[in-house]
Amino acid sequence: MILGKSLIVVLATLTIIICSDPDVDPQILYTTEAFYTPLWLNRTGWSFGGVPVTQLEIMPSLSGHADLLYWMRYFRRSDSPVGFIYGSPPQNDDGDIDIDLVILNRVTFNTTSYRLKYRILNRNEIFKFQVEMKFFDMDIEDFFNGGMMITVQDIFANRLWQNSNNSAADSVYITQVARPIDVGGRFPLDPNEKECVVVRIGNSHNFTEQLYRLESEVRQIKNRNPCPKHYKATTVEYVFRERKLHVDWCSFKLISPSIYN
Repeated sequence: MILGKSLIVVLATLTIIICSDPDVDPQILYTTEAFYTPLWLNRTGWSFGGVPVTQLEIMPSLSGHADLLYWMRYFRRSDSPVGFIYGSPPQNDDGDIDIDLVILNRVTFNTTSYRLKYRILNRNEIFKFQVEMKFFDMDIEDFFNGGMMITVQDIFANRLWQNSNNSAADSVYITQVARPIDVGGRFPLDPNEKECVVVRIGNSHNFTEQLYRLESEVRQIKNRNPCPKHYKATTVEYVFRERKLHVDWCSFKLISPSIYN
């Protein structure tokens, strides 16, 4: 507790100048669509002269405020050189926002800082239906670094959520990527086990027969806790396994518009 109080006092007395590159365009986000921003501690301008990453901490916040927006999250493993800001802007919440980053050396209390710029645009076609899934054996860093957002979107757009005229493929997108604790879950009981990733996939078109059939296939194990990791009785298990995605089928859920009302 004494160290924590000392840290607060030191930060309160620092004069921090937030810098941003005026020539860098803002990152474009779309309402209701999941995004992420990797924050590499070894990037140019953030150097602490070879200081171990375990000694550094990134503290992001909305410019002029103490915390991030309610729909933004931040995650970084303590031993990792990269952290992630991620989330999904709400519908009709368009506009420009700035995020201030303070990078702190927790031993010397030296700091450096940077400003991220985002431009949020309204998405033309908003989801009406969503599929919720959870993936074993990975965390947020694995999911983002492995390019899994594109992988999951591709599986649904080209394999599971195609209408007969293929009109659904262009409207499939990732609406949410979250840690279990972001959505009311908990950490694994085994500290060596990765905490999983919860993903929602949205579409303005109705569910396909294949998705309804998949929901029926997993009904027998739905909501089991813990979920049997090696359950492979679904007809589409191989589609995910070949992409190195291990699905928690107990958490598979179809969310229709009636659930929102």
